[in-house]
Amino acid sequence: MFQRLITNLKYYFDSTLQLDKNHDLNEICQFLLPSANIDHDLYKESGLLVARNILDIKEIDLWRTTIENEICREDYKFLHNKKNYWLTNLSNLSVGTDIISNEAILDILDELIGTKRVFVGHDSVSVDYSVPGLHDDQNSHRELFGEKVYEDFSTTRVLFNLNSPNSMPQRFGFVPGSHLRATKKIDYDFAKRNIEWVDVSHGSVVFFDPRVIHSAVAGSQKKYMVVLTYDNENQYVKDIYDYTFSERGQGTSPKEELFWKKLDEKSLKPKFIDSFNEL
Repeated sequence: MFQRLITNLKYYFDSTLQLDKNHDLNEICQFLLPSANIDHDLYKESGLLVARNILDIKEIDLWRTTIENEICREDYKFLHNKKNYWLTNLSNLSVGTDIISNEAILDILDELIGTKRVFVGHDSVSVDYSVPGLHDDQNSHRELFGEKVYEDFSTTRVLFNLNSPNSMPQRFGFVPGSHLRATKKIDYDFAKRNIEWVDVSHGSVVFFDPRVIHSAVAGSQKKYMVVLTYDNENQYVKDIYDYTFSERGQGTSPKEELFWKKLDEKSLKPKFIDSFNEL
């Protein structure tokens, strides 16, 4: 059923299609355990991989405490629906480069992208921030390239929560295979019927194609979230970075020299940061 659905999605996003609700979620998405091998075909089809328990709990506690001390301040405070949240880039976090260069995360990216992967700057660290509506992460692409589809697409988003072990798991929703639709438009009726939910907490990390339609749940407890983006260095990634930072005000600034210097020492800085020209 899943293979047939994916084949159809390559050509159109038909709202009459629907996943068999009796399916096994493990057939749609890989839940990777430490030391297990990645199912590359399944990742290409589903657009998402959940790596279970790859972050150390002591590491998580350190990062969460640092976020509480450095991010929960007026500089990064916003208000939405009468609720406060805090949001900024990892360049404003003293452990930001440690998070980005985490070996367990990079090991999986080596498999998904290749060993020359770099951090491409579309990132965030947040407290109590949630995006519960169905969406993809393709706004810059739409504004720059419209409906153009890239066959050789390797950009990978990495998302994880840093809640304490005694908290309820945070959930992440995604529509399997929706990154393979031939249009950048979103069929919300289809997405609502076919969304699947996975737990992302307590050391687990989600790796996903940013073209995948996804959603968070409305916040019901304290939430500490990190989102990172990696890819091979190429002209498409440079164009997206330049536009996203210049026109949309998102992503880590190329002027964060110390931050980029630290990442350069870890072979994670893209060369286009030094040649950045604001649009």
